[in-house]
Amino acid sequence: MGDYSKNLGKRVATRGLKTGHCAICRIKGLLTRDHVPPKCCGNTNTTELRFLAEQNNVAPTQSQGGTAFRSICANCNGGLLGSEYDPELGLLSDEVNQLVSSAYKKKIYLPDKFSFKAKPQRIARAIIGHLLAAISITDTKKVTENNGSIESLRNYFLNPTHALPRDIDIYYWVYTGCEQVVIKNFAVLNSSTLENFYGYAIKFPPLGFLITTDKNLPPNKAVCKLFDEKDIDLDHPALLDIKLSPLPRPDFPESPGENEVVMLNRKQGYKASQKKH
Repeated sequence: MGDYSKNLGKRVATRGLKTGHCAICRIKGLLTRDHVPPKCCGNTNTTELRFLAEQNNVAPTQSQGGTAFRSICANCNGGLLGSEYDPELGLLSDEVNQLVSSAYKKKIYLPDKFSFKAKPQRIARAIIGHLLAAISITDTKKVTENNGSIESLRNYFLNPTHALPRDIDIYYWVYTGCEQVVIKNFAVLNSSTLENFYGYAIKFPPLGFLITTDKNLPPNKAVCKLFDEKDIDLDHPALLDIKLSPLPRPDFPESPGENEVVMLNRKQGYKASQKKH
């Protein structure tokens, strides 16, 4: 019984409190469940959620109807994410899903790279909003401390006319894994080249996104940059490249590659998998 109680404390706390400080706007009030990733990206089945760095012997948190965190207010959830930004991310996810499905089934010959027309500003805000929302319910009890990069991401999300901050870059790629992964405040150091980057990541089939908060490029040439111009209008369309070859390994970037060291905050990395029947 003692070990069971101890392990309960190691679970990801995604529900319980109904009021708290919104993880995005920080206003205290009623909290709503935000699906991370959104439902329009296929996050509708019951999942088992764990801390990324936790051993599998700790019982997971079951999240019915898709991985969700009760952490943001109704305005940030339905008013902004659900209405304004998620639909564009869902369209991109559907397009890539169809492309990947065709590639694997070999129905048609596909080149190594495709391009889709999309609205990067809306996609970026969808990704950032869900990253901010992915926090333990206990973290909504108080206003989180100001953090330079988090504050920049919050201000960008909440102000539709703002350009993506100069020191932030967003990368994306075709993700071939099956788990949903969210990682905050992690760093990767290459001991051979001494290159490094710091940032956040979110992955769900069929896409992965990486947000870096410095000017160093991520150690993978298979990723694409979301923005060429960071100050384009909210509805300005752009061509986004989708690379089918080469692809990052499925456990990029949370697992170290050759000559790499990855540093994670144990309580700020999550992974979710489909519940086994």
